[in-house]
Parts: sequence; C-alpha cells; structure tokens
Amino acid sequence: MNFFNNLLKIETMNITGRILLFLAIALGGYAFFYFNIYMENGYGNLGLMDDRRNMLIVAGFAGVIGAILLVGDKRRVNEKE
Repeated sequence: MNFFNNLLKIETMNITGRILLFLAIALGGYAFFYFNIYMENGYGNLGLMDDRRNMLIVAGFAGVIGAILLVGDKRRVNEKE
C-alpha cells in the first residue's frame, strides 16, 4: 500500500509541476505580448499597467513553483532507484 501512495505523490507532483509551468508560460506570454495597456487616446493607463505587472508576477511565481515541483519529483524518483 505504501508503494501506491508514493507513486501517487510522485505522479501528482510531476503533473502539477507541468501544469503550473504551462500556465505560467501562457499567462506570461499573454500579459507580455497581448495585454493592451493603451486607451483609445493613445496614452497608457496606470491601472492597466498595474494589472499587467501583477499578471507577470503571478506567472513568475507559478513558473518557479512548477520548476521546483518537477526538480523535486526527479530527485525523489532517483532516490527510490
């Protein structure tokens, strides 16, 4: 029973890490390339700039956490072998 619990934890970490990395890349790409911070008059809006910055910060944290989960998963698998 312990083997299946460890296997489930390893798979969960791997899948969660991959999902977080994908979401981080998608959110960061959207915020950086497609999120429009300019209003109709051509001037930037400080509120929209703040939203863009917040999205980039969240994407960065998600990417770091996803990378940590993937690296931790690989170390855990190598220790088991």
